[in-house]
Amino acid sequence: VGTCMEMDKIYIRLQSMPDPASVRPERVLIKWAERLKVKYDTDEADWDWISDQFKAVRQDMVIQHLRNANFVKICETNARLCMLEDD
Repeated sequence: VGTCMEMDKIYIRLQSMPDPASVRPERVLIKWAERLKVKYDTDEADWDWISDQFKAVRQDMVIQHLRNANFVKICETNARLCMLEDD
């Protein structure tokens, strides 16, 4: 289980298993995904940054083997935004 409490995290391609201190727990990931959707809706951030943040959220969830309703909701939100952006 991750212990990182920072919401903003740059996506990096992992070469090995990360330190749990650099992985965000599920509750932080859920809250951050909700805030990313608001940032998108209000044009507070550009699409490239938001997309990168969603990649990092999904990566942290996969690392922790989180395959639940929250994971599905986050992936669906990301997919909808990708379609709106023709990405």
